[in-house]
Amino acid sequence: MTKVGVLGTGVVGQTLADRLVGLGHEVMMGARQAGNEKATAWAAAAGASASAGTFADAAGFGALIVNATAGTASLDALDAAGAENLAGKAIVDVANPLDFSAGMPPSLSVCNTDSLGEQIQRRFPDARGRQVAQHGQRRRHGAARHRPRPPHHVPVRQRRPGKQQVRSA
Repeated sequence: MTKVGVLGTGVVGQTLADRLVGLGHEVMMGARQAGNEKATAWAAAAGASASAGTFADAAGFGALIVNATAGTASLDALDAAGAENLAGKAIVDVANPLDFSAGMPPSLSVCNTDSLGEQIQRRFPDARGRQVAQHGQRRRHGAARHRPRPPHHVPVRQRRPGKQQVRSA
């Protein structure tokens, strides 16, 4: 049984933490402040192998750290966790650096010549970071998983009847 510190109380953090507890791991969910309502409610519902604390508490607790914070808050959350609590530990980074400040659709807060994973590794060189690719979204949503697309298929979205498709030659 591995002790896992999950940083972040949102849907992603709770989903991953639930699964880890279900697999038999001890999980502490970390938040900005002790007594965070979402973290304590999750811990109460998840059972005896679940607990809640601050980012620093969770990072100190876990042999493995999961960064499930909002991408724009990840560096601050990891700073609050403490470099000494992250040193020598693997950080599984599932954060997306999405910037919603200009509304929808969001833009990337880090892109092109840098990445959030690289920023985390520069800031915490003694941690062993692992960026988890976020490209599996299409498989998780609905029938797309069961309907393989033909090669060179590009759907064209239209808001009127008679959806058309464009295929390369």
